[in-house]
Amino acid sequence: MEEGNNVERQKLLAARYEELKKAAEQEAQINAALRMFMDEAAYSRLSNIRISNPSMYGQLASYILSMVQGGKLRGKLTEEQLKKLASLFLSQKKEGSITRISK
Repeated sequence: MEEGNNVERQKLLAARYEELKKAAEQEAQINAALRMFMDEAAYSRLSNIRISNPSMYGQLASYILSMVQGGKLRGKLTEEQLKKLASLFLSQKKEGSITRISK
């Protein structure tokens, strides 16, 4: 009985390991693409955003990659351009979260 549990547990661990490995490879590809289309200062700022606000990082990274795929990004994204994008995302978030109650 115990042997069967160990085998099942090993299969689950192996499957989980493969999932984590695949996710890490995908993250590495995203980082490589971002690094290719951003200058060093912008990439560094995006890395800081990733640490402080992971959901915003995900939104920004997805948006930047969609700009690249759509051909809307010419040259490398600068830090100033990234700041503008981040402020747009922040302002949209703030506008959407305000609830007014009328009396």
